[in-house]
Amino acid sequence: MNFLLDKDAGSAFVRTAYIGFFAALVLIWNEIRPLPDAFPFAASAFVLGTLVIAFWRRKRDEYTFALWTAGASMGFGAFVLFYFGGAFIEGVYDGATGRERQMDFEAQGMELVAITTFYLAIIWKHLRGGT
Repeated sequence: MNFLLDKDAGSAFVRTAYIGFFAALVLIWNEIRPLPDAFPFAASAFVLGTLVIAFWRRKRDEYTFALWTAGASMGFGAFVLFYFGGAFIEGVYDGATGRERQMDFEAQGMELVAITTFYLAIIWKHLRGGT
C-alpha cells in the first residue's frame, strides 16, 4: 500500500483513481452479470479505500486539488443528470409509446455512475495534462 502513499502526491492520487475506476467497473459488471460474492466485496473495499485515500490527499498540492475538483464536479453533475434525467427519459418514453405505466424508474446504480464519473474525470484531466 506504500505505492499509494508516496511523496509524489500527483502520481499517487492518479493511481488511486485508476484503482478505484477499475473497481467501480467491476461493480458495474456485477450489476449486469452477477459475479461470485468475493469480487463485488473486494471491489467495494477498493472503491471505499481509494475514496478515503483520495479525500485524505486532495489538498497536497495544486495539481491534486485541481484533479479532485474536476472529479467532484463531474461526479456531482453525473449524479444530478442521472437522478433527474433518468426519470424524465422514462416519462417521455412512456408517453411516446402510449403505455402509461407507473413510475418504475429506480435510481439504482446512481452512486456507481457518480463514483465512476468521479474517477473518470480525474483520469481524463490527468491524461489531458490540465491543471
